[in-house]
Amino acid sequence: MGNMIPVKAHDGGTFNAYLSVPRSGKGPGLLVLQEVFGVNDHIRAVTDRWAADGFVALAPDIFWRVEPGLNLGYTQESMLKAREIRGKLDMELVYQDIASTQAALKARSECNGRTACVGYCFGGFLTFMTAATTDVQAGVCYYGGGIERVMDRASSIKCPIMFHWGGQDGGIPIASREAERKGLAGYDLAEYYFYPDAQHGFNCDMRPSYNEAAAGLALTRSREFLKRTLGAS
Repeated sequence: MGNMIPVKAHDGGTFNAYLSVPRSGKGPGLLVLQEVFGVNDHIRAVTDRWAADGFVALAPDIFWRVEPGLNLGYTQESMLKAREIRGKLDMELVYQDIASTQAALKARSECNGRTACVGYCFGGFLTFMTAATTDVQAGVCYYGGGIERVMDRASSIKCPIMFHWGGQDGGIPIASREAERKGLAGYDLAEYYFYPDAQHGFNCDMRPSYNEAAAGLALTRSREFLKRTLGAS
């Protein structure tokens, strides 16, 4: 089990992030970027799982400037509220807050100085942008919607990056996935995985779209990828 810690924003504010540390007490750092539902029960469980795999895992409260401490479930009402809050975000401030979180993670005694990023849904989009705007050593994007709209940032990515997509994801059509591939054409450090029977949110065991087989395979691939690029016990 982890705990909330304060993180200083670049412009003087303070926000919370959920920290979970491996049993060894030390390891590479991993930013865990939330879905639109906040750092909720699921994201905290995911963060704990990454810590169990040997990473110093930290999940920042992305929505703190609009509604701090957001912890939504997966109902239709929650989705509507999440989208409303998402629409109020200043994305440039979000990117800076993630950079502040990475700096705080690297500065912790538990972190060995190497950092990566993994994100789900909205966090998948943010992981792509984090790879483009910070010095993380790797990024893993789970079904990140909207990435095709920021492919002009692809040339800024210098680290290995992995993408997971569900074949039944109505929110990320084939054209979007292919635009992402095209934008990273020739970039040998990009890996793409497609799960034909999986829907959007297939990694979340609290959603009806959870797909145990796809989630397990994606986790295995992501775990091996991060350990290969960062190293972890």
